Amino acid sequence: MAKAARGSLAGTDQGLDDRANAENILSQALHVAFGSTGDVRKYRKDAVLKGLLNELVAESKRVQLSRRFHAEAVGACKHVRRQRLVRLFHLAGHAALPGTFDFMDELPDPLA
Repeated sequence: MAKAARGSLAGTDQGLDDRANAENILSQALHVAFGSTGDVRKYRKDAVLKGLLNELVAESKRVQLSRRFHAEAVGACKHVRRQRLVRLFHLAGHAALPGTFDFMDELPDPLA
């Protein structure tokens, strides 16, 4: 799991596809590590591990919200750029259309 986390952090300078792939690998590692409820209960007994798990859950929720906010912003931008006046007067300029960043961001059930 540490290797997957390092790969995810190192992916900041890579393209979107590489970054999404690294994030998916990290999510899969989390599902493998925390797939059963018994494992999570064992970790929550230790105060330090409990704090780290709570931080992991909080950060995962922030990532989910950020990705969803970005997807909504991309959708709104595409909607505006499809409007007749925007196209007629070339108000969108020459910028490329934005794209969404899709990856698996759901936590394993025992952590959620």
